[in-house]
Amino acid sequence: MHICFLIQWLKAGGAERTVVNLANYFVQENNVVDIVMLGDRVDYDVDERVNLFTIDKFSGPEGFSAFKRIRIRRQKFNQYIGDNHPEIIVSLLAPMLVYLKNIKIPIIGSERSNPISERGFIKRKITEYLYSKADRIIFQTNRVSECFPKSIREKSVVIGNPIGNIYNGKKYLFNERANRISAMGRLVPAKDYPTLLKAFAIVLKTHPLCRLDIYGEGPLKQDLIDLATELKIEKSVNFCGFKKDSLQLIADSKCYVLSSVYEGLPNSLLEAMAAGIPCVSTDCKFGPNEIIEDKVNGLLVPSSNEIKLSEAINTFLDNEELSNICALNATKIIETYSLENICEQYKVVFKDTLKKYNGESNDL
Repeated sequence: MHICFLIQWLKAGGAERTVVNLANYFVQENNVVDIVMLGDRVDYDVDERVNLFTIDKFSGPEGFSAFKRIRIRRQKFNQYIGDNHPEIIVSLLAPMLVYLKNIKIPIIGSERSNPISERGFIKRKITEYLYSKADRIIFQTNRVSECFPKSIREKSVVIGNPIGNIYNGKKYLFNERANRISAMGRLVPAKDYPTLLKAFAIVLKTHPLCRLDIYGEGPLKQDLIDLATELKIEKSVNFCGFKKDSLQLIADSKCYVLSSVYEGLPNSLLEAMAAGIPCVSTDCKFGPNEIIEDKVNGLLVPSSNEIKLSEAINTFLDNEELSNICALNATKIIETYSLENICEQYKVVFKDTLKKYNGESNDL
C-alpha cells in the first residue's frame, strides 16, 4: 500500500507519537509511507524510509483569513496528491479533515481526544460533519464512540493506541526502586498538574526525601513552577522537559501518576504500565478505567482530588507487596496494545476500506 498520514506536525503529543509508530511499522513492511504536515517540527525518531512533506509553514499575517489559509492548504495538499498518488489517507486529528476536498482517495479519520471535554457544541457539530464525509472512523475506546451519532458509529471501528516506545519491552535492572514519583505529558490544563503538585505536597509530609519528576513541555510550565514555590516543594520537584528516553529514565520510579481531568486513551499511561511501573491514575473520561483495574494492575482515584491522589501515592510508597503485584500485572497490557497487534488491526481496516471504496469523491 501507499499510505498517507496527515497531521499538523510531529511535535510531542499522543496523536503525533501514534502516527510515527504506525508509519515506522508500515514502512518496515515494505509499504510506501508519507507523513504530510502543516509544520516541520519533528520531536520523534522517524524511520528514514518514511517520506516527510511540509505543505504549509505559513500561518499568515495578522488578520489573514482563516478561510483563505484553508483554501491554500487544500491546494497544496491536492498538489501533493497529484505528485505522489497515495492509495489511502489517514488523519489522526479531526481538524485536518477540513483540508480534504474532492479527494478521490479513501479517507480514514480518527478521534484522538475527549470529544465532550475538549469541544463545545459548535466544534462537536463541525467534527461530526467532517467525520460524516470520511469513509471510515477509528475510535480509541468504545466509550468515546458512544459520544457520536449512529451514522458515524456504523462506519467506525475501535482500535487502541500502540505501545511503540522503543524503551518498552526492555528489562530494566535495578536493585530497588528510586524514591521518586514520575509523570509524563504536556503541561496543559487537561493534565491537571496543579492537583498532582498539591497531592505531592501532602506526600512529602510523611515521605520528605521523595521527589517528583515531571517530563513534558507546555504553556503552563511557569505557572506550575510558581505553584511548586508557593507550596514550598520546589526543591523536591523537577521539571525535566521533553525527553525521548523519558520512559527509560522513570523505569525505576516508586510510581507513575496520571492526574488528568480528561483523556482520550493516554499513551503515557500505557507505556508506564508496559514498563512495569506501579501506576496511579485519575478515573477520568475517557481511557484510564478501560486499562486499569483498581488494586489489580494499578490504582484509580477521582479527578481533581489531591487528598485521594496523595493517599494512592502513599499506598504504593508504603505497601511494597501491592506495588509489586500491580507492577507485574500492569506489564500484561502490552499483550493487548503491542505495536504489532494494533498495527495489524489498522492493516485490516486499510485493506477493508480500500476494498469497499466506490471511487466517488469525498466533498468536505
